[in-house]
Amino acid sequence: QVALELYEPILISKVLPHVFQTTLRNYINDKMLPPILESSGAKCPQVSPQDGLVNFQELFQGETYGELLPMLRDWMDEELLSTTDNNNNNYLALNSALIGPLTKSQSGVEGTWTQSGDLLELFSKAVPSLGLDLLQIKAMDFSATNLNQWVAPIQFLDPVSPQILRNQWNVAQAVN
Repeated sequence: QVALELYEPILISKVLPHVFQTTLRNYINDKMLPPILESSGAKCPQVSPQDGLVNFQELFQGETYGELLPMLRDWMDEELLSTTDNNNNNYLALNSALIGPLTKSQSGVEGTWTQSGDLLELFSKAVPSLGLDLLQIKAMDFSATNLNQWVAPIQFLDPVSPQILRNQWNVAQAVN
C-alpha cells in the first residue's frame, strides 16, 4: 500500500502514457494489426439483397423510401463534407461549422474536448499468480486535441451494396 501511494503519481503521469505512446502502440501496429488486415477473414463477406432489409442504395436515391433522406444527405455533402481551401489542405467545412463551435463551447478551445475528473475506475481482487494484492486501474482527466482536423476525401454513409454502407474519415497530421 505504501509503495502504491508513493509511486502512483509517477506511474500515472509518466510511465503509463509512455507505455501507451511507444511500447503498446508499436506492438499493436507492428505485431497485431498486420496479420488481421492481411488475412482473408478481414474483409467483409459479400451480402446478397434480402427481403425485409433496408436497401441503402434505394434509400439514398429517393425513389422507394421518399425524398427526405436524399435531401438531408445532399445538404450534408454540400454544407458539412465540402472542402474549404485552407492552404490546400482540403479541410472539411464540418470543422468550422460544427466541430469547432461544439468543442469551443465545451472546453474553451476550438478542436479540444476535455473531461475532468474520474472517467473509469476498476478494482480487482487479489491476483496471487502475479503477486498482487490489489489491482486498480483508473482513467481521469481526458483531453483530445485537434478534433477539428478532418480532411477530404471522406465517405460517409456511402452505399456500396444494398446492405453495406462504407464510412471513411481522414484526419490531417498536426503540425507543431
